[in-house]
Amino acid sequence: MDFTGKNIVITGAGAGVGKKAAEKFLEHGARVMINDLREDVLDQAEQYLKAKGEVVSFAADVTDTEAVRAMAQKAIETFGGVDIWLNNAGTAKEVKLFIEQPRENWDFDIGINLIAVLNGCKAILPHFIEKKAGKIVNTVSDAGRVGEFRLAVYSAAKAGVIGFTKALAREVGRYNIMVNCVSLGTTKTENINAMLEMMPGGEEKMAKLYALRRIGEMDDAANALLLMSSDYVTWITGQTLSSSGGFSFVS
Repeated sequence: MDFTGKNIVITGAGAGVGKKAAEKFLEHGARVMINDLREDVLDQAEQYLKAKGEVVSFAADVTDTEAVRAMAQKAIETFGGVDIWLNNAGTAKEVKLFIEQPRENWDFDIGINLIAVLNGCKAILPHFIEKKAGKIVNTVSDAGRVGEFRLAVYSAAKAGVIGFTKALAREVGRYNIMVNCVSLGTTKTENINAMLEMMPGGEEKMAKLYALRRIGEMDDAANALLLMSSDYVTWITGQTLSSSGGFSFVS
């Protein structure tokens, strides 16, 4: 896949899948703006990625509408335009039964997993509509497709993104804008690796949940994001691609 001449914004790219995707986009010729809320993490990621290609960073809270609008404007000014926007930021506050979740946990999960996506789309769409081209890729989870035990609100937020993606694709398709999701299963990020170390049975037990009998690598997730952002995708919109090793099969 060749991304030479493409300008890309990736939220939640200070670490994990977002950082890995940024690395791969850079290796394939793109110019990339990475975002994270944590300035120290973002600075470290930027320094690492500079060896791979042209990268800039923008620290912002993606649940803040005005901050995301400013990020989009900065990317347009820096690169002369944006071609691809990846709403990748997302996490769960706690893994806990819904009945035990305090209200602030709901607000957190909905904010980072759903509101952040709305903010990203709202910020970049005027630019895409003006140029009559653009791709938006939203990172979701199979939890949003089948529901996940002890992740009820997180699952609801991810399901919301999938529904929003379908509706938005209908609205903006006339402008040659494609909006899709990539749905991930358990992926061996820094946080997941730490969780597996504490879990009885660890990775071996978790792998049995997947048809391919292994947990996803960050390369697996990043490659799916690259695919849905690439020029190979020319007549696909409103869809969700699962890169989850067969955790779920959804028709």
